Amino acid sequence: LSLLAVLISWKEFSNFSLAHKNQVQNLAIHLNQNLVTENKSAGVYLLGIKNTFLENNKIWNNLDDGLSLASTSNIVISSNLFQGNGGDNIQIGKGAELTKILNNQIIDAGLNKATSTTKTMGINVLTSASGLIIENNIINENGTSTKGEYSINISAGANKIFAKDNQFKQGAKENININPDTSFICIYDDNTLGILQ
Repeated sequence: LSLLAVLISWKEFSNFSLAHKNQVQNLAIHLNQNLVTENKSAGVYLLGIKNTFLENNKIWNNLDDGLSLASTSNIVISSNLFQGNGGDNIQIGKGAELTKILNNQIIDAGLNKATSTTKTMGINVLTSASGLIIENNIINENGTSTKGEYSINISAGANKIFAKDNQFKQGAKENININPDTSFICIYDDNTLGILQ
């Protein structure tokens, strides 16, 4: 198949995972209005997937990351609720390119991780992720639990990261953490810190 388009809507998942298969060159998926909760690992895990839209979903109370991407391209994450996931609410993993995180509510990362000592983030951008736009999100109360740390963490080796028009309140440390050895990072000064009640 050269193109496979899938619309998944109005479902409840305990787990959702997609991985690229050799026979599918361009897998276009639209996850819309789903509830993904109570999973014992990541709520949604995308590996090697292109041209995917996640919109209007509720991804909450999963034991590990809410959403985890690796080796993906052209992913749009828009108007979702990520709340109370045990790992990062959103983890942009190695090899993820051209990701847009727009108009989401990203709240309370790390609240559901009882055993691990790994710190959690609202949005965690890992090494070699590139081409990321983080715009017009509410990123609230991430890092206030004992397992939490930053609202947005940008790891060494990430590049071409743009953040604009986001609203923050209460991270355990800085709202945005940029590690050394990153490149082309642009954090616009119209991100709003600490105004949410």
